Amino acid sequence: MKYRIEQKDAFRVVGVSNRVTPKDSGEHPGVEQVWKSTDNET
Repeated sequence: MKYRIEQKDAFRVVGVSNRVTPKDSGEHPGVEQVWKSTDNET
């Protein structure tokens, strides 16, 4: 993998969070809840 280090101006990272417990397989209800709580404006 090629990489490089660059100097960047400050920027803001935003997101939606939800604490969930691990699940072995299949869709996780906590993750599904986050997706349902967002829309195109979020």
